[in-house]
Parts: sequence; structure tokens; C-alpha cells
Amino acid sequence: MLFEIEISGEPGAYQVEVLHSEGGGRPRERLVLDPVSILRHRTELENAVLASSVQSRRIVPAAEEPLRMVGQQLFEALFTGHVYGAYRASLGAAQQQQKRLGVVLRIVEPELAALPWEALFDPETEEYLCRSEPLIRHVDAPYTAEPLEVRPPLRILGLVASPRGLPILDVAAERQRLEQALAKPRAAGLVELAWAPDVSWEGIHEQMLSDTWHILHFVGHGDYDVIRQEGVLALVGPDGGADLIEAGRLRDLLCEAEPTPRLVVLNSCSSGEAGVGDLFSGTAAALVQRGISAVAAMQFSITDGAAIRFARGFYTAIAHGRPVDEAVRSGRVGILGSARTLEWITPVLYVKTDSAQLFRLTGMAAPDTGTALDTETAPGTGIGADMGVAANTGTAPGTGIATGTATDTGIAVATGTAAYGHPAGRTGEKPPGRPGRGPRPRRRRRWLLAAAAITAAAAVIIGIVVTAGSHGSSGSPSGWPYSTGFSVYTRPYLVNGTIYVGNTSGHVYALNASTGAFRWRYPRGSAIGAVYSRPGVADHMVYVGSDNGLIYAIRARDGAAVWSSRCDENGDAVRSSPVFVDGVIYASTRGGSVCALKADDGSRFWDRPVLLGTTVPASSPEVSRHLPGSPPSQVLLYLGSDNGHVYALSGRTGKIQWQFPRSGQPGLGALAAQPAISSDGSVVYAGSNDGHLYALDADTGRLDWKYPATAQGLDGAIGAQPAVAAFSTTVYFASGFGVYAITGRGGKPSLTWKTDPVELASNTGQSGPVATAGDVYVGSGKHVVCLDASNGSLCWHPPFTADSRVVTTPVVGNGVDTIYVGTLDGNVYALTPGGRVLRAR
Repeated sequence: MLFEIEISGEPGAYQVEVLHSEGGGRPRERLVLDPVSILRHRTELENAVLASSVQSRRIVPAAEEPLRMVGQQLFEALFTGHVYGAYRASLGAAQQQQKRLGVVLRIVEPELAALPWEALFDPETEEYLCRSEPLIRHVDAPYTAEPLEVRPPLRILGLVASPRGLPILDVAAERQRLEQALAKPRAAGLVELAWAPDVSWEGIHEQMLSDTWHILHFVGHGDYDVIRQEGVLALVGPDGGADLIEAGRLRDLLCEAEPTPRLVVLNSCSSGEAGVGDLFSGTAAALVQRGISAVAAMQFSITDGAAIRFARGFYTAIAHGRPVDEAVRSGRVGILGSARTLEWITPVLYVKTDSAQLFRLTGMAAPDTGTALDTETAPGTGIGADMGVAANTGTAPGTGIATGTATDTGIAVATGTAAYGHPAGRTGEKPPGRPGRGPRPRRRRRWLLAAAAITAAAAVIIGIVVTAGSHGSSGSPSGWPYSTGFSVYTRPYLVNGTIYVGNTSGHVYALNASTGAFRWRYPRGSAIGAVYSRPGVADHMVYVGSDNGLIYAIRARDGAAVWSSRCDENGDAVRSSPVFVDGVIYASTRGGSVCALKADDGSRFWDRPVLLGTTVPASSPEVSRHLPGSPPSQVLLYLGSDNGHVYALSGRTGKIQWQFPRSGQPGLGALAAQPAISSDGSVVYAGSNDGHLYALDADTGRLDWKYPATAQGLDGAIGAQPAVAAFSTTVYFASGFGVYAITGRGGKPSLTWKTDPVELASNTGQSGPVATAGDVYVGSGKHVVCLDASNGSLCWHPPFTADSRVVTTPVVGNGVDTIYVGTLDGNVYALTPGGRVLRAR
């Protein structure tokens, strides 16, 4: 079963469209993503993957942080809005039939093809897609070959090229390792392995003409020519030196065989690295585009053990008739036999066929492609440690051959860390875990993913699991941190000695702000939709939005529901924070609507919602400075939108008073973060995914200034609301790894800070800063960092460290006596002014 999507467009206007869904429909959404910011950090990600193979188990989560960050960013950008709903419905349909759902990516734009889509990480299930489902990069080609009918054995031609002048390969050892990896299928008569005695152009040409080959396995050196923008492999020239063969000529050479080998496995240094100017410039993609049915390669260097395990799992699956996408997933499962390594991300698969079934094996039972292949993963056997030798040293690719140690394999797909975006808009319920496979340890969230095809069953499962997995009335026995059991993306709300917070299981909690003791949870039983909306409290009521499209009014004293109402007619997810203004609740949806409801009963205050942009998420509203009791006509709402505009709406009618840029003009980068108001109410600050902070006149929307003033923005998106200290002209904001302090006039960096920006150890993501009279607090990776507001120096040594990533902007209690944050693992922390966890008093 397949879920096929196409990614196309141009920078600033990418879109993702569902081409095939098991749940039906072809929804289309905007793809908000900055590939350049990710590509800048490719070396950091590769180093993290390699480092994981040599670190102890207790260090692996820290090593995994860059991989998980970029994977979640890609997932939340790709699976957004109705695309997300279609994916969940398809996944539920596949699970109901106990089959796997192959995810097929058709990537039209070259700069997007260069991204590490194999890292896609679902924060709801805490799983990487490629580990649970087959993941394919589909390459359009003019001709698609039918599966080749083969009576076993499958014939594999092995090439080990070690030309003079490049790092020397132990040819005999390379051969021995691959032979060991294939020992079982060879003994069973399923595969036959032969070695080319001459790996020159002429020698391979003779092999192609003289015999039948189904698979070509290449071990050697490769590189990416940035001048010609094409991948090259190094064969052995007439003089024993390197003969650099680009992808086009290699394909012509392989097509001399009859039939042409259906599968090529490349274990070379940069054989999959793609230039951003030509979608097929990388060797792997080019081979597929020019006629090879499938190419499996490595996007990073890979260690000996991981290479051995991948080869064993991959070839065993192919030999048993599995489709090549299932075979790659089986190779990843093989790598997972070493629990410490993250190298399962390294394999990449390109296909051009409509089906990943390359071979139709005769004389043997048809494979069951709906279940995972159990592969042997014991160390000591398998293909050689030096799968593709030339180590990537982290330097920029050149026109020559990459050099390094003999443990580098793999095509390099540029990747890296970048700022988290806001959680992508999602619709629909979430499907339960896969039937017949049983829940995995510490994976309760997978049972909360209900699909449309099994809604009734999901409701039962959700009700049981949530009740069993959450705190009762006792709360955390030792005080803070309090565990809600599921990710806390909502910024906590503190009022009258109580902390209110929601989580992705679809619950809202009320906790004692001093002790962390449980007060109540809404709902008490089965969940509502996931809560990414920050609760708002007014007149003894808690107002909160949900992914099920409803806004809830809950009694603050006991958690009893008073009313619920849809924000828009479509029931789009409400991830904005509801704002209470003199008896009216204002909120926005992931579908681009803004609504106004009467706070007493949830009925419409505006006749109908205001649509800012079709299926374009709007930020939480920020309210203009006004006196209590001001008529709604004197209230303005300021919102950003993913269409790249900032809007000011009338609180009385919802009519747009102004927008920046003006109507009809192209938008900026996505403005997903809630705007902020200067302390005197005259300026609106809006942060954009284009890396700029915009200062706009609050009355007219005229641009006062932007920072930086140049067209090139900062390295990271500004994904969280800027902070303005009371009675101050300084605005603070986070972008990527930096925190900035900018004066309120002229857009100049604050001269009072020692450095601008203050560089942090980890990406701030969607955790923005909060400013007090003396300090600035911000989340950074697993840390909460305290900065002196006057000069930017660290005031906590070291910063506070949580067990998981901090994904909320901190909240500061009155008098700066306590700082509260939520984390990805579902904890809510209360910290003392010195940066220590608050304990029950």
C-alpha cells in the first residue's frame, strides 16, 4: 500500500500534493521550509550520526538530537493540514489490513531533493518513518521496465575499484566480507556472486557483454564535481590511476548488458550527493533517471559494523523476493542490531518504477510483503567494514576524489540541523497501533493515532490507554517536574497559584504552581484532539483550542466543561492561543480563519469567521494596547500568517484594517509566530521564517524597520513570539542558535550586550525568549538558558538541563520566583531563580 506525494514549487512558494492516498483524495498544502538553512549544517548531522556508533548507550540521546531536530522539522513541514489527515487515514487503512504503508516522495525541485528525507521523525509516535515504513525517492524517467522474471539464483557482479593514488582498499578483504554476508542465500541457491577481475572501463564492458547480471555492487571511491555538477565514480584507468566516470557514461556502460541490471548498489564516498542546480546531478539519481530501475546508496560515511548488518539484511530480503523498498528497510533493521548507532539513516533508495518489485522470482513461494523480514544481525559475518572507503572529511566537495580513511561509504545527501518550525497543522483523529504487532515498550503514543477508517475502535483504545497512562489525582509524588505522559508544546499559563497546560494526548492539566500537585485534568476520560494551544484564563474560566477544531471553556476551579464551539465551519485545528477581551474570545485556525466567540456561551460574536488565506495557518492573535472596558471598535488584533503577511483586524467586526505587505504584493517568509507589541503599544514586532524581524507601525502597518536590514536574513527562522520587557525599548528574539537584543528605534543591535547575538549550544526551535526587568530566559535544546538582560552574559552556570527537548517559551512567575517550561517528553518543569528544579515545600 502506498502514500505518494509530490513536492514542487520555488523558494518561498513550495507546495506538497498527495498523488495517491489509501484514504482517497488529493489534498494540497503549502510547504513552509527553508532548505538552505538545513543544507548549511550537513557536516554537523553527519558527525552526529558517525559519533553515535562509538558512544555509550547513555550518550546516544544527546548524539541523536541534531538528527531528531531536522527530522521533526521535515515531518512537520511535509505533513501539514489536510496532507497530514490523508497520511493518517492511509496509515490507519494499512494497519487495519496489517500491511506496511510505503511512503513515496516525488521531489521536483533540486534544492529539496538534496535534503535528508530519510530522517523524517513523527513527534506523535516518536518514530522515524523509514524505520517503520518503506521510504522511496521516486525519480521520473521516460521508460519503466517491468519486473524481471528470474529463476534463482540472482546474479550479482561485484566491483572493487582501488586505483593508484587514492586510499588503498584491501580488495581481498572486501570480497571476503561480501561473500560472508551472502553466505546463507548463496548456500540456498538464491544468489550467485561473481567478481570482475578487471575494474577498468574495458574490463567492465567485457563483463556486461559476456554474461547476465541482475545486480551490480560497487565498492570504491567517488566524489561530486561542483563545477560540472555531476557525481563521479573512480574506476581503474589503463595506467592504474583513477578513471573518473560520470553517471551518464556509467549508465551507458551498464546498458550494454542484456538485460540491463535492475539494481545498482553504490558504496562510494559521494555517489548520492546531489547538486541543487540539477535534480539528476547526483550519481544515484542520475542512474535512475537514465534507465536503471533502482539504486541503493549511502548518504553518509558508515562504520564497519553498520555496513555489514545493512548488507546482510538488504541482500537476504532481495534474495527472498522482497521489493527493494522493503529490502532497504530490512537493511535498516539489520543496522538496528547495534542499539547504539544512528546509522540506519544512511541508506538512500532511488527508484523509477511504479512498483518497487524489481524481480519476479520463479520456482519459489511468493513473499509476504506485509510483514517485516526477520534478519540475522549477529556480528562477525557480512560485508566488509570498508564499504566505500573514501572518508568524507567534512570539507566542501571539490572536483577531485574525496580522501580519508577506508570506512567511508555512501552518497551524500546534504543535510543538517535547523530551527524547529511550529508543529504543522494537522486534521483528523489519530490511528491506533498496528494490529497484530502489539505495543512497543515506551511507545504509548502510537496507540493514540486514530485513522478515519477505524474511528470507533480508536475511540475505545484511546480511552483505555490515556486513562492508564496518565496521572490520577495524586500528581507527581516528589513535586516538580510533573509528567503529563505526552509532549507539551503549549506554553504554560500561570494565574492565581495554578499552572494550566495542555499536551498532545488531548488533555488540559491544572497543577499547583508551588508543588506540582495535580488538581484536575480535562477531560477526565477519553481525550479531545491534541492540544497545541496555550490555555487562556479569564473570569474563572480556562479557554483552550484543540486539533479537533473546537474551542473549550472549562471551569478553572474543577475542570468541568461549560461549552465547546467550532472556530470555523470546516472544523480546522485550533492551535492558536485563545485571547479574552472584555467578554469576547478571539482565536485562529490552521485553515487560515480568525473567529470571535462570546465568552459566556461560545456563540458567534462575529457573524462569520474572517478568512486570511485558504488552508494557510494563522498565528495566535496579539491584542492592541487598550484600557479595560474599551469598546471592541477600539481593539485591534494583530496576526501573522503562513502566506507571509501581517494583518490588523477590527475587534468589533473582524474587518482587515491593514496588512503588510499590502494586498496584492508578494508575501514575506511565513509568519507563524504570534506578533508582539512594544511597551507603549505603538509598534508591532513580527518574526518571519525568512530570518528577519519586522517592526511595523501599529496603527497603519507601515514598515518602520527590519533586522537585518539586508535582503539576506539570519541563518534560522524566527519561529516564536519576540519578547518586550516592560518600560523598555529593547525587543528580544531567537533565531536558530542565537538570541538577539534589538533597540526599538532604528533596528540597530543593542550596544549593551557583549555579543550580538548570544550564541547558544543548541537550536532554540520554537522556544522563544521571555524578558523580565533583569533577565531573559529561553529554551535551547534540552536547556533553559538565563541571560543578563543588560549585557547578554550567562546568569546560570551551567544552564538548566531537562531530560528532553524544551519546546515551549518559558513562563516567569510574579517577582521572578519561578520559571516554568514544557518539554517534548511530556514533563512540566518549575525552576528556581538559580536554575534548579523546584521541589515541594
